[in-house]
Amino acid sequence: MSATELGAGLALLLIAIAAVARIAGSAESIVLAAHNLPWAVALLVWSSGLIRYDAVPASSMLVLACGIVSFNVGAFASHVNPARAAAVQNVKFQQILLPRRTYVGLWFGYATGFVWLLLTIKHYFGLSALLTNPRIIRTYSSIDYLQKFPLPGKLLFYLAPLLMALTANPALVVGLADRPRLARYTLYGLLIVTQFASLQRTNIFVGIVWSVAVALMGARTNHSVHHSSAKLSGSPGTRKRRRRWHVAVAGVVGAVICFQLLGSVLGKTTSTDVRYTPYLASSVNKEPLASALLYGSSGIEGFLALTQSTNHAWPPSVQPPIYGNYNPMTYGAATFSIIPKFIPLFMPWPEVGPFINVPFPTNVYTWLDPWYRDFRAPGVALLAFAIGFAATSFVRRRRCSVRGLLLAGLIVTSIVWAPFTNRILSTMTLELGIVVYMLCRPRAGDVWPVSKTQIDADHGAKALSRNGTGMMRIDQRGYGRP
Repeated sequence: MSATELGAGLALLLIAIAAVARIAGSAESIVLAAHNLPWAVALLVWSSGLIRYDAVPASSMLVLACGIVSFNVGAFASHVNPARAAAVQNVKFQQILLPRRTYVGLWFGYATGFVWLLLTIKHYFGLSALLTNPRIIRTYSSIDYLQKFPLPGKLLFYLAPLLMALTANPALVVGLADRPRLARYTLYGLLIVTQFASLQRTNIFVGIVWSVAVALMGARTNHSVHHSSAKLSGSPGTRKRRRRWHVAVAGVVGAVICFQLLGSVLGKTTSTDVRYTPYLASSVNKEPLASALLYGSSGIEGFLALTQSTNHAWPPSVQPPIYGNYNPMTYGAATFSIIPKFIPLFMPWPEVGPFINVPFPTNVYTWLDPWYRDFRAPGVALLAFAIGFAATSFVRRRRCSVRGLLLAGLIVTSIVWAPFTNRILSTMTLELGIVVYMLCRPRAGDVWPVSKTQIDADHGAKALSRNGTGMMRIDQRGYGRP
């Protein structure tokens, strides 16, 4: 059996697994859909022949399939204790919403980061370059212009995806749902427009996918400005469910539009690039289809080519751009490359990977790339299993709090990138996770209304409050007490 046949068969298997999990209504369905469906689409495109990739042996496809299947096994393995899984799955725990002042503070922080970015661009290139010829900034400096952006400003600028998720899901912020819908849409559009100043599509895509993930996983609340509690998830009605799928479709369309618009501004259109056009079938050699298919499937070919490389040397320089099929065994330097940014314990693998010909140049290798570079096929299998197990276990607890819902959405957003790149331990993902964890943590003395029996998710199905109307207060340990 050829590699393309294996790829097509694997794609159909992934779709079947996601469908069965969805029909069963299990918590795994969310994680499996976020993982399997992007992989299935990418594999179908890769094996379709619409893009003439270099031939690879079936053994390489088996390594990739091992990682994909291991993730699915890990997701289902998190359900090994049905009683405990059901207790967590059915928990309905009311949590304080994000205060309005905190939401406004996030906006001030982001505005500071945005102005800081403009000043950085002005200092090195001039604002006129950003407005009239942004290609100069990317062409002359590649990623360096972002490296020149000071870390504090970069961290503030990275708040945009969180603001997008909160603005698109106003039930998570006190009083935001009472604001006019047009005002919220305007704020969301402002975030997207200002993100174009970074000349990077990643932030916009992360923000849109995070917004959709939170909307689909569900946040229902009493929209009264005086009511500071949220009912997270549950079984929404048909109208509510339909509205969430409308949000999902709108998010996908918006992401494609932003992706293509910024690509056109930067000249990153594959249908007119001589490096790509000889390898595109005439039926897809048009925008935005050509760019979407190439970006979505080239990571698979890049990873398969990586597994065949016998060049075990390190690149002579880790500054991008790097060209060559470098494939040294890095023993953790790729998976944990973020650590040397703060503690210089070892030489990290380059954050921007080397370009490799497949036959056109690409520097994406799917999210299996760092695990393979560090520990080869066993690392791919074990780490994919661990991520599948941990992600599903966490997402199952999303109903426990606003913090859990936002963090679950961030995890799902990182998983969606699997056929393209690994964002689980990226700087942006870790920063946003820490910000959500700190801002949404329960604080001693906080009080909110209680209308149902409250359940402490950390201690199983233990009722903490009486039925009916009452109040619940958070104690010093962060647990609710009647």
